[in-house]
This record gives sequence, structure tokens and C-alpha cells, in this order.
Amino acid sequence: MYKAISGVFILFMLFLFCSDSSAQAAEMKIGIANLQKVVTESNANKEAEKKLTETFSEERNQLEKLGKDIEKLTDEMKSQSSALSVEAKQAKRAQLVQMMRDHNDRTRAFNSKVRDAETVIRNEILAAIVIASKEYAEKNHFDIILDSAQAGVLYSSDSLDVTKELLNELNRVWEAAATRSKNK
Repeated sequence: MYKAISGVFILFMLFLFCSDSSAQAAEMKIGIANLQKVVTESNANKEAEKKLTETFSEERNQLEKLGKDIEKLTDEMKSQSSALSVEAKQAKRAQLVQMMRDHNDRTRAFNSKVRDAETVIRNEILAAIVIASKEYAEKNHFDIILDSAQAGVLYSSDSLDVTKELLNELNRVWEAAATRSKNK
């Protein structure tokens, strides 16, 4: 999730950077932000993790229970192997195979639903980051804000670090969007 967000963020900031003339470039105000920290510590990410957990916890529990039932049946088959008739062994084996297929199918479907939900949330967070970055840069007269991890920044002065401020702006934008959606 972070790489996709940081890639778009860098492209956005480079677009802003390239739109300046060379005379203005000499007087540029540059900020450095740890975008991974902004994303992981943001209210948006915390809400997303909570929402994903709430949304998928029941289904995850059902899959875990089915996995335990498979283990239990496997253990029963091993422990009762000598006492069961050939027909009973075949019936248990068929039951086990069916349970394993069901578990695998349900796990694949579950993982697909989780990935789809994560993609939707990632896109929402990305949109909020773009808005927050633009608003923060404009309010504070930054010409460019670079991601310290993805932009190839080998060194930057702490005075250029705007991570905390960008995180605060993202949280503000996210909360404003949540308030607007609740009022609709």
C-alpha cells in the first residue's frame, strides 16, 4: 500500500516542481516528509485497519474454525486408523478432502475480498494525502515536498522535515471528509 501511495505522491510533487521556471527554482522552498510514517500514523490508516478488522473478523474466525475442524478430523483419522473399517476410512478421507477444498475455496474468496477492500481504502487515503500535501504546501509556501524514503534523499536537515505537519494536515483533511460524508 505504501509503495503505491508514495509513487503517486512523488509524481504529484515532481509535477508541481516541473511547473516552476528556472528563475524561481533558485529560491525554492523544499520540504522532506517520511510518507510511510505519515500513512502508518494517520487517523485514516488507523480507521482503515479498524474497519477491515471489524468487517472481516467474523469470516476470518469461521475460516480458522474450519481449519481447526480439519486438524481435528485428521487427528481422529490417525488415532482411529486401526479401529475403522475400510469404508469408514474412505468416508472420513472423502469428508476431509471436501473440507479442505471448501477451506481453500473460502480462503481464496476471503483473501480476494480483503484485497479489494484494501484497494478501495488505499485509494481513499491516497486522495486525502494528495489534498493534504497540496494544501499544506500552499499554506506554507513550499515549492516541493519530497518523500524522504522514495525520492532518493540521502541527507536532509531536520529543519526541512515536515512529516509531523503533513501528518496533522492529512488527519485534518481526513476528518473533514468524514464529517462531510456523515452530514450527507
